Amino acid sequence: MPLLLCTFQTLLKFLNWIPLGYIFETALVKNLVYKFLPHQAFRNDVLACLTEIGSLDIGTIYESLTGELGAAYDTHFEALFTEVRMRPRARPRARGPTPRRRPAARTRPR
Repeated sequence: MPLLLCTFQTLLKFLNWIPLGYIFETALVKNLVYKFLPHQAFRNDVLACLTEIGSLDIGTIYESLTGELGAAYDTHFEALFTEVRMRPRARPRARGPTPRRRPAARTRPR
């Protein structure tokens, strides 16, 4: 796992240098979205890579492919958030601090 995490971090650093054809004409984006994004261990680094890919200046050449990327991204997150909402709560809800009662004031005998 640490090797894949280092690979994603390296990919993130070099995405500006990689030719756009390699990013959009290969299965790189699909693999990131469908193969690695569902795994919680890789999610942060893969999201960083996908965000960087989304911010690349691609012009009109690969514009149709970015729509496909966005649709896949949306579908994945819709499924992910549905899964999170369906999970049972691990802990009961906290009620907050219990109020303390003040001891009754003692009166001195006169």
